[in-house]
This record gives sequence, structure tokens and C-alpha cells, in this order.
Amino acid sequence: MFNLFKMDWKETISREFKVAFSLGSQPLWFRILKWIVIIALLYFLNDYVAWWILFTVLAFLGLLLHFYYRSKTNGWTKSYGAWKYEKVFGNEE
Repeated sequence: MFNLFKMDWKETISREFKVAFSLGSQPLWFRILKWIVIIALLYFLNDYVAWWILFTVLAFLGLLLHFYYRSKTNGWTKSYGAWKYEKVFGNEE
């Protein structure tokens, strides 16, 4: 059984980066479109206080979603919902 607390921090960071930059996590077109939208919104709505409040709330909700999925997948070691372990890690572990 996998125990998240026994994994050292280097292994945890390595796994997080592998998940973050894997094309199995999000398709390349989606990543590019996501960053184009975020940068465009930052550029055009920079002066509005409401934008920064919305941006902060959305970033916080994204972080909560990340940790929810991370807990459900046992630190990205099993499939859950749209996350498919085999797409990123294959059968190496």
C-alpha cells in the first residue's frame, strides 16, 4: 500500500512535476489556450479590483481542486475520475 507520508520531498516534487508537465494530464492545445486566456485577461483587466478578487478566488479554488484530486489519487498513484494514472506513468511503478 502506498503511503504518501513515507515519500521523501524530492520524490514528491518529482512526481508533481511529472504530472504537471505530462501530456496525459492536459492536452497541449488546452494548455496553450488556457495560458493565452489567462495572460489576455491579466493584460486587459489589470486595472479592475474586481478582477484581482476573482483571480484570487479562482486560483484558490484551483488549488483546492488540485489537493482534492491529489488526495483521491493517493498522491497521483491511482486513477480517479478524469485522471488516468496509466496515461502519465504507464506500468513503470
